Amino acid sequence: MKRSAVLVIVLLAFAASAFAQDNDVVDFYLVEKKPIPLTQSTPRYPEEAREKGQEGTAIVQALVDTDGTIAETKLIKSSGYEILDNKGLDAAREWTFTPAEHEGKSVKVWVAIPFNFNLPGDGKNESEVSTTADASTEDENEPEVDSTDAPNLYLTPEIKPLEVTKTVEADYSTEMQEKGYEGTVIVNVMIEKDGKVSGAEVLVSSGYAELDEAAKAAALQFEFNPPQHVSGAPVKVEGVLTFTFSLEEEIEGE
Repeated sequence: MKRSAVLVIVLLAFAASAFAQDNDVVDFYLVEKKPIPLTQSTPRYPEEAREKGQEGTAIVQALVDTDGTIAETKLIKSSGYEILDNKGLDAAREWTFTPAEHEGKSVKVWVAIPFNFNLPGDGKNESEVSTTADASTEDENEPEVDSTDAPNLYLTPEIKPLEVTKTVEADYSTEMQEKGYEGTVIVNVMIEKDGKVSGAEVLVSSGYAELDEAAKAAALQFEFNPPQHVSGAPVKVEGVLTFTFSLEEEIEGE
C-alpha cells in the first residue's frame, strides 16, 4: 500500500497590489458563476486607420457590474494606434454579460476583451473572422475586427504567462497518514519580481492543521520565472496552488 501527496497547480498570475481594485470587486478566480457575454459589440474599422495601413490588437479590461452591464473600462494593451484603441474601448462599453455570482450574490468582476484589427490583401494571410466580426461588414475586402470568444475573456492579460521552475512536494508524514488525515489545501502565494515566493496563506483548509502547514511550507519553496507586466516591467504577482493529500491505495503495476 502506498499513500501519496499529489500537487496540482490550478491558477497563476493575477496582479498584486500594483493594480488597485474596488472593494466590491471579487477576483475572477473566486467567483462560482462566471459572467457570460450576452451582447458583443464589434467596432467597424476606422477608414482613416485603413487608409494608413494601421492594424494591431487592443486589449480592453472591462468591469462587469452586478446587472451585467459594463461599469468601467481601461486599456491594458495598446494596438499602437490611438484611433484603434478608442474604437476598442467604445465597443467594450456596449457589451453585456450575465452577472457573476459569489456566495449566492451578484458581484462585480473584471474581464479582458482583445480586439484584433487586421487588414486583408497585399499578399497577407487573412485573419480568421468570428461571427461577431463578420456581422460588422458586408464587403469581403473590408478590414477585419475580431473580438475573441468567451473563454479568452477570463485570462489576466496584464501579466505575461508564468512558468514553474522549481516544485516541492508537500511532506505527507507517516504519522499524518496513520491518523487518517487527507484532504485538499488551496494556498495563495506572493511571487516576487525574481520569481521566488515570499509569502503564503491558506485560502481553503483541508480541515487538518498539519496538512495545511505542510502545504504552506511546500508552497514557500516554489520558484517561477520572473513575472512581468506585458510592458516588460518586472512586477509582483499572486498565484494559487492546490495540494491534494490522498490515502487512496496505489496498486503495483498500474
